[in-house]
Amino acid sequence: MIDSNLNDARTFLVTIIEDNTSVPRAIELAFKIIFLLGVVRSNVEDLVIVTTLLDKHNAMVDLRQELELLKEETF
Repeated sequence: MIDSNLNDARTFLVTIIEDNTSVPRAIELAFKIIFLLGVVRSNVEDLVIVTTLLDKHNAMVDLRQELELLKEETF
């Protein structure tokens, strides 16, 4: 059930990213949240969605802080 709710949250965040009327800061935060959901859940699908959407929308989102968290978790 929790996984289903997190998938619904991810879907909502994707709609924010793909909505042309979304504020740039909301789009940036949506990318970061999806990425962190993928890290926390160890869900490759979330991470693939982030990279696909970054490429599709030619988005410039700084994920260095989030990547540092990932690096810290692996060591």
